[in-house]
Order: sequence, then structure tokens, then C-alpha cells
Amino acid sequence: MSQIKAVICDILSSSSINIVRFRHGKQMLAMISLGLKNIKTGDEVILNIKSSHVGIAKNFEGILSFENLLDAKVKEFDKGKMLCVVKLDFEGEILESILTRDTFDKLLLKKGEMVKALILASEISIQKVLP
Repeated sequence: MSQIKAVICDILSSSSINIVRFRHGKQMLAMISLGLKNIKTGDEVILNIKSSHVGIAKNFEGILSFENLLDAKVKEFDKGKMLCVVKLDFEGEILESILTRDTFDKLLLKKGEMVKALILASEISIQKVLP
């Protein structure tokens, strides 16, 4: 599980559906949520993202339906027989991604190289609002 400290920049609501935009450093993230309570623009929050919901793109060009295409640097990785854990430096925070070994081998990742972390807006949640 990855945890990211961010600031709420915008909240769009319609019925019980919300799109919340956050800033972490120079980058923006977005979350789709149902029924938010007790948050407002300017609040500092901790976001949760499951490691299995973070994809990685290398040499990416184009347009995807993922709302969150984040610039990150490969910090380290642990190669297992079937699965690999890749830790990405996302402006000082660690984003963790779990990939199959086959996918990891295709990416040919190297420590220190820049990649895109891909996260659907529906896969981000607010763990807590900071005081």
C-alpha cells in the first residue's frame, strides 16, 4: 500500500459522485468517490493506493483513459519468481507497484530511470484528513 501526502485543490460534485483533485509537489492526482464528508479545498490529506493498482509505463507517448499519469523515478525493485515489487520515487514519496515477473522483464527497468505511474481515479482513497 502506498500513502501520499497531498492537498485538495478542487472538489466537483453531482448527486453523490465526487471528483477530487489533489496536488503533491508539482503534480496533480484525481480521485472519484461516492459520498465525501468533512473535506474541503485546501485540506491536507493522506491518500491510499493499493500496490496492485499502480501500473508502470516506460517510454510512454499517447493518451490513456487513466486520470493519473504521474512522473516517477525507479528507486528499487525486488524480483521474485512470479511477482516483482517496484518502488517508485514520486516527488519524495514512495509509490509501490506489483507486477508479474513477465511484465517486469519486458519493461527492462533500471534504477534511476524515469517512468509513468498509471493509476485509475477510482483506485485512490483518502485515508485521513490531517490537522
